Amino acid sequence: MSKAIISKNSQSHLHSASFWCLMSLMIVFCHIKAHAQFDIGNSDLSREIEKSLLFDKEAQEKFDIYNNEYGSNKVAEPTMGSLPPQEDKKTYAPEEMDISLVDKVKIDKDIREKEKLAYNAVLVGQYEIALELYKEIIKKEPKNYYAKYSMAIVYQRLNQYKQAKNIYYELLKDEVENKEEVINNIIAILIEEAPREAIYLLNRLTKQNPNAAFLMASMGLAFEKVSDSNNAIAYYIKAFNLDPENVGYSYNLGVLYDQNKDYEKAIEMYQMVVKNSSASPNSEISIDLVKRRIDKIKQII
Repeated sequence: MSKAIISKNSQSHLHSASFWCLMSLMIVFCHIKAHAQFDIGNSDLSREIEKSLLFDKEAQEKFDIYNNEYGSNKVAEPTMGSLPPQEDKKTYAPEEMDISLVDKVKIDKDIREKEKLAYNAVLVGQYEIALELYKEIIKKEPKNYYAKYSMAIVYQRLNQYKQAKNIYYELLKDEVENKEEVINNIIAILIEEAPREAIYLLNRLTKQNPNAAFLMASMGLAFEKVSDSNNAIAYYIKAFNLDPENVGYSYNLGVLYDQNKDYEKAIEMYQMVVKNSSASPNSEISIDLVKRRIDKIKQII
């Protein structure tokens, strides 16, 4: 008799454990599904970049008609992965409203102070602190594009590309003024993640926008990533010819010539870097190191 009771209890516990295990799996699956639908894919980013670079309004309208007719694989209403969909706005009767005075000047001053603190945190590499500050700013000012763009850059520096791409996509959709910088940063991520896929995209973009120096330079970087130095040099030359005062382009060209032991051209490009460094400074390039490299090459040749 006791044996039967034990058997039934064990069976009951087994059913209970199985039930909760199944429920846990369902919760995890729903959580993953809910978050996955907000993640922006590379194809969505590529499409938005191409649309953003079509400066002609009529061309943009044609692009929208094409997508509406033939569809796309983008998710409905994509947003930043960490944000839930907006709730319907509720209207209140006058008697329900809690009226309070807000010191707007004080709020603005507080936000500007946080922007400075976040910027300084980035400069010293305290990225997590910067992210928290930017999140606080955006919570108070949802349309603060400076904070959003800065936060995306921080995510990019931390190699948290998914979060960065979500924000950049949102900025492109909102047609921010610094569109070129946003596109440049997205392409830099695509090059890091999948350089050959980036080359395929950039091949279209450079043909559509033959005077965009930053796209030519991005193509050069993508070819550099796949160890194709000849094509990398060819596209960096195009970028340099379009924007000869950009020290980044002349520096990258100098490095590639240097690696290929084409020292005369390397010196020429390095000297361009030194010449234009005051007018167009680049914090990532050490002018002292460039000068030392010029001296070293002169000893070699």
